Amino acid sequence: MRTHTSPRTDIDDLPANIQDELHYALKIIKRSKMPVVMVWLFGSYSRGDFINRRNVDEHGVISVYNSDLDLLLVVEKEGINYKSIRSLYRSLRDTPYIQTDPHLVFESTEQFDQALREGDFFYVDVIKEGRLLWDGGHPLVETVDLQPRLRRRKAEAYFRDWYRLATGLKNGAEYHYQTGEYPLTLLNLHQMAEHLLHALHLVWSNYKIRTHELEKLTREATAFYSPILQWIDHATLEEVELFQLLEEAYVGVRYKPESFLVSQQQAEALLEKVGSLQRTIYHACLEKLNEFYPEQTGNELPSTAFLDLEHLKTHTLPHAELTLKKKALEHATQQIKEVARLGAVKERELEAALAREEAERQAKEHAFQEKEAALKREEKALRRELKTRKEKEEERLAKEQALQEKERLEALLRERGIDL
Repeated sequence: MRTHTSPRTDIDDLPANIQDELHYALKIIKRSKMPVVMVWLFGSYSRGDFINRRNVDEHGVISVYNSDLDLLLVVEKEGINYKSIRSLYRSLRDTPYIQTDPHLVFESTEQFDQALREGDFFYVDVIKEGRLLWDGGHPLVETVDLQPRLRRRKAEAYFRDWYRLATGLKNGAEYHYQTGEYPLTLLNLHQMAEHLLHALHLVWSNYKIRTHELEKLTREATAFYSPILQWIDHATLEEVELFQLLEEAYVGVRYKPESFLVSQQQAEALLEKVGSLQRTIYHACLEKLNEFYPEQTGNELPSTAFLDLEHLKTHTLPHAELTLKKKALEHATQQIKEVARLGAVKERELEAALAREEAERQAKEHAFQEKEAALKREEKALRRELKTRKEKEEERLAKEQALQEKERLEALLRERGIDL
């Protein structure tokens, strides 16, 4: 049995806006109808590893990453119901004075006390790393050390749950490797390694560190299992960079997938590395379980489905094979569509060229017709002009003949001595 030191209650080290938001949150919680006896701040803001970041990439895209406000509310049993929980959430989220998303965990006083007595890692975490923001007078109970058989049963449950999750992530890594999606391979490997390390911590120490950093998880584990350090004991700069790539995959693949590049060689090297970690942790956990109590409690332990790169290279997984065939079919379909698209483009270009030629022909024909019409009009005008000239010439000649005839007659009359 062990007692607890006085919990931390100050929040002066937190950002000013978070301090203000916590004060407003406490006022709203106290005004609610819920019989709250304790309010704990836990998680990243309590530990000091919170994220409050705003990024603008080269394309001007804004990304905001903020940690939630994690609050544990210990409530008298009869006060926990869906209506009161929904009402409190609405009050916290509707106020303009709280901009950070609240994440509330509700627990009855009975369950809270029982969990501490059983050494439940989540609640032990809360009182160890958290801040007691408000205390309504509910005393902290002592934690009771577990008997060997019960300790093994609890450790088995941890091992079974976390190792099976890691195995599911292993399957994901294998699938993405065989389908050529290497960044997703690394994301699954990172999460696989993290879950394996959590399994090691929980089996050996009944305690889970709240971090996604593989190096931190590994170095903390050396306090009870020093051989684990070998998997991050890098001999070359290349190994250091490779491990750093694995660490960065947790954020990089999710938030910047377009720039997080991974080669096949890097993926294969990390598959081998995490596969080795899986074997080490599996055997270390079995060793510790037998140290607690040599007989199994009847619960089925996880199978030894270890990650094997050489097997992956020579045996295609059924679902991966199906995906590859689907991708090949999609690629072929895309090529057919592209050929059809290019054919349609060419057809449209030919139609446009023919249309242009027809338009040019019609324009030329129209110009010719216009020119021909103009020539006809010009010819008609010329004929009219010639006719007019002919008529004028004939008129002139007629006048000239008339004048000559007159002059002849006058001359004849004068010869005959006839006065005019």
